[in-house]
Amino acid sequence: MMETNISPDNQAKETNPETWADLAIYVFGGFGLFVLASIGVGSLVQNMESNLILLILAILLNVILIGGSVIFLGIFRHKTNWKEIGLFPIKLKWWWLLVALLLVIVLLFVRSLIGLAVQWLIEGNFDSVQARADLFTSNMTLSWPVFLISLLGTGILGPISEELYFRGLIHRFLIPRMDFIWRVLVSSLFFGLGHIDSAGVAVSSFIMGIVLAVVYELSESLWIPITMHILTNSFAVIALFATLLLGNYFQY
Repeated sequence: MMETNISPDNQAKETNPETWADLAIYVFGGFGLFVLASIGVGSLVQNMESNLILLILAILLNVILIGGSVIFLGIFRHKTNWKEIGLFPIKLKWWWLLVALLLVIVLLFVRSLIGLAVQWLIEGNFDSVQARADLFTSNMTLSWPVFLISLLGTGILGPISEELYFRGLIHRFLIPRMDFIWRVLVSSLFFGLGHIDSAGVAVSSFIMGIVLAVVYELSESLWIPITMHILTNSFAVIALFATLLLGNYFQY
């Protein structure tokens, strides 16, 4: 068994009672501002020759508005603390890490197939999915800097930010207020809506959100969902760039 405990001074600080108004603040102050900021940034840079700037801005908005809302709207307002969120003390058990890895492998195939099927049934094409991929590929020169920025932002920072928000803030808020199945579905719905740029991706994210929420509760730690999310996104980035390199090599 591998289990460590890190106890920052404020991890168990007393918190003020949360109300449904606080949930509204979390949703509109975090995800709401992120959507509005993303639309604004997208309109400003849509005519740029390179998507690299858009990618970097998207990563920054995710970290600052999604992850940052946990700190500014939750921690600083004394509505929650790192212990309640499940971040500290760090609890990592080897068998949970093994379960996380196995779930990631299964989910990669299952939710991808379901997402693509839903995408085709609803839109009849994969244009919106292609648009998401274009953010990483269109008008970008394949290079180590581009790959490392994508891996760091989308593969690591994004998952940490989103798990802090969707599981640590939103799902945690619902735990004492809803039955298990309902809070899992509701927090997963929020997670799916956070990826609403295409029907297939939204459904795929909803499925992933269900698994992450269940794992979050059973493991009583945010680190396992974070690990699963990082592995999933990092694999996707690596696979995408590997495909592009092979495509260039074979002139396809």
